[in-house]
Amino acid sequence: MTRDLLCNDYKDELKLGTLIKVRQCKPDRDSVVLTKTLLQEFANKPPFHLSYTTTSSLSRHMIGNELADELGLLSFNVPGQIVMTLLYWFLRTVSFVQRGIAPLERMMYAFGSDCLNILLEKSLKGRRPSYIMKVYS
Repeated sequence: MTRDLLCNDYKDELKLGTLIKVRQCKPDRDSVVLTKTLLQEFANKPPFHLSYTTTSSLSRHMIGNELADELGLLSFNVPGQIVMTLLYWFLRTVSFVQRGIAPLERMMYAFGSDCLNILLEKSLKGRRPSYIMKVYS
């Protein structure tokens, strides 16, 4: 049952994600075509209006170079890599500070949850989603 795949915390989520990656992430020709098609479909559309190059490069950044190479994903150019590195270290610093101050952490989770729900409602043109995103606090 799919409810068995719901995690109770980030640690369990990370374990499950790693297990799925090890067992399922062996790209074939169809997965390369599917990945490219999905990224092209979402390019230059609301809510972010990101180009295909940007979404492909962001995907590479998220899944790592080995899998990205197998899927034929693009890489950021040098300015894009610099921006991603700066953004990474900024977010890491904010995360470190946030974890050390409990009220700030609760406030950031609430803010993130609200932003995600607003983004979903805008993407769904005012309709409420039929599911709720789980946010760990």
